[in-house]
Amino acid sequence: MSMVDIDRGCTAIAREFTRAWETVLATMAPVPPKVELGSATDPNPGEMREGWSWWSLSFNLVPAAPILIGAAVSSWRALGRLVLGEDDSPDDNVEAVSKDLINQCGSILAQWFSGQSGRPVVCKDAAPAGPRANGPQSAIDFKFPGAEGEIKLLVSVPEGLAREAAPPPRASAEPVSPLASIVLPVEVILGRVTLELADVLKLNVGSVLDLKRHVAEPAEVVVNGQVVAWGHIVVCAGNYSVKITAKAKAREAA
Repeated sequence: MSMVDIDRGCTAIAREFTRAWETVLATMAPVPPKVELGSATDPNPGEMREGWSWWSLSFNLVPAAPILIGAAVSSWRALGRLVLGEDDSPDDNVEAVSKDLINQCGSILAQWFSGQSGRPVVCKDAAPAGPRANGPQSAIDFKFPGAEGEIKLLVSVPEGLAREAAPPPRASAEPVSPLASIVLPVEVILGRVTLELADVLKLNVGSVLDLKRHVAEPAEVVVNGQVVAWGHIVVCAGNYSVKITAKAKAREAA
């Protein structure tokens, strides 16, 4: 993969991350700001150390290559006030809100990564971090309606994540096979658990089974006993449905 492709991958990730912020704030903020992907102007190293707060957001796609999100402490406080609707929110509340916003954006971005990489991707909890040595690559601007103020987040997308998130090459179209009309059973599996017979006999109305699966992990779409895709459970026309977020590659489905 060329550096041009990597740069495009970084820009695509920053663009999707921007859209995720817009989606999350549209549901949480009383008056959502307009969120745009802008140009990054790096502050000097002293400002990044003294007046800035950074978060690390990693994905199981490339755990050692997290996205870094940084902003002036005043910007994080402004975002906290935007969501909490309070002018004098304690710093602990602001930090908790910032982390929650980043995690929600990360979950949305993980779904996009799943579609790009062809495998299920899960976002890990955001964690405090330090600024990247070579500085951020993109900026996300929050513009408030009827206000002069503006919040800017700086985003650093690592090269490794941009490589892994690149879409796989498209396969050439093949003629439709007569086998395509064969009917196969399709199952959607949220999780699995193994129990002893004695525990099974104890099951009753109100019993709870822990499926040992995180709520952010997608469900498995199984065809004829083989996992062919992953997706998230949604409600469509009053019925439970599954929205496909990633397809298994040929070697994984075999």
